[in-house]
Amino acid sequence: MKIRNLICAVLLLSSAFLMAADKDYDAYRHSFRIGWGTAFSGKLVTDLSSRSSVPYYNNTYLQAIQGMTAEEAHAYLTNYRMQSTSSSTVSSGHIFASYAYQFTPLVSFGVEADAVFLKDQFQMVNGYGEHLQDPAISTLYHLTLLPTVRFTYVRAGFLSVYSAVGLGATYSDYSTNLPSQWTEQSPANVGVTANIALCGLNFHYQNWYAEVELGLMGTKMLLWPQSSYPFYTSRLLSVAVGYRF
Repeated sequence: MKIRNLICAVLLLSSAFLMAADKDYDAYRHSFRIGWGTAFSGKLVTDLSSRSSVPYYNNTYLQAIQGMTAEEAHAYLTNYRMQSTSSSTVSSGHIFASYAYQFTPLVSFGVEADAVFLKDQFQMVNGYGEHLQDPAISTLYHLTLLPTVRFTYVRAGFLSVYSAVGLGATYSDYSTNLPSQWTEQSPANVGVTANIALCGLNFHYQNWYAEVELGLMGTKMLLWPQSSYPFYTSRLLSVAVGYRF
């Protein structure tokens, strides 16, 4: 008798949960969100710095002016460029926006646009050791479009728990005010990006909601593989706000 009562209680609770989930699912089929995620990618920063760096001050360039006339040597030293400070790289982090449609209480499909921007900067001197007014600046950005599927497997009051996976295409571009083999050959790049939200928490009230998620994101570049960044180094933590209807 006790076992039968327990089974009945579990079934009643399950039915109540499913009814609540269905009601929430029927009321809010569409959702939009904007958010920000961390961009911890040492590989990407190293790649940008290696593209934009020029040699630190040294005396080897003095050998190049041996045998030159005074005018030629002066022109060479005036136009020579050397790095005088260590580079400083800043990142925007991942800025993203997405739309999703809830097909069932469990599954939703959508598309997400993600952008990350990096800038590397340092001061330079010429062959005379004179500091140049304009710093060396190199920039790199990735624009990604990610079709995404989400699984919402817990719904309880104002809280939902979900996981998601996305796979899409990335376009990258590089620019610098330094002479560079990268800009001479092809500053643009394309690649494939995967993103996984391992665990996400959705806090909602009526039409508005906020989310925080732990995840993994990585990109494999096709034209310049050096520009790829590993799967475990980006969008480890993301936050977002959204509207559903």
